[in-house]
Amino acid sequence: QDDVVEKAAFVIKPSSTFFKVWKCVALIFALFYTVMIPLAVFDYELRVGKYDGGQDDSFNKPVGPWRIVIDCVGIVFFVFDMGLHLHLFVYKREGALVTKPAEFRRLYMRQNFGLDLVCNLPL
Repeated sequence: QDDVVEKAAFVIKPSSTFFKVWKCVALIFALFYTVMIPLAVFDYELRVGKYDGGQDDSFNKPVGPWRIVIDCVGIVFFVFDMGLHLHLFVYKREGALVTKPAEFRRLYMRQNFGLDLVCNLPL
């Protein structure tokens, strides 16, 4: 089905089930952060605990433990995603799959690595 430029020992093709499921999970995390980051910035984040809105407690509002866990899992997921792109995920170039690890690693470093690195920095 996919035209292959050069075959490597073990790579994950874009047509594989693992790749499709992995990208669906990435989309779910991306949609979650698309909603939650603006809410956190504008201080409407869901919180655990009681907050009375007093001025002196404005910086001490508790964040729910579920949110901390989801954020940690999301950071680990996207860092692991970068590793998969560097070592296992193949790229399409001009309609053909590039499955030689050195070549798709070079393509990833040129095209997406910088953006992924900046996006994965927990600020």
